[in-house]
Amino acid sequence: MSTQINIISNHRQDKVKKIPIEFKYALNQVKSNYPDILRPTTTKEDSPKDYNFIDLICKNYLLGYDLMFAYNYADNRSVGCVLYIGHFNDGVVE
Repeated sequence: MSTQINIISNHRQDKVKKIPIEFKYALNQVKSNYPDILRPTTTKEDSPKDYNFIDLICKNYLLGYDLMFAYNYADNRSVGCVLYIGHFNDGVVE
């Protein structure tokens, strides 16, 4: 199954150049044993292709980074879902 992309804001996509989605940071749970709210992502553990759905929540959310919500089950967004800060780019997954 390929990843479905949902754009929640009114962001306009240009179809000229296809640059894939990049996850740069994941938002950690707010708990005492997690020292940082943002965790740098690694290619091995945080790949857009590992998710069935990616929602663009806000373009330019934080200093040029976009806020995205990645999850695998359309009917249950509370299991296996992560908020990512990164670059939505053209909204494609490689």
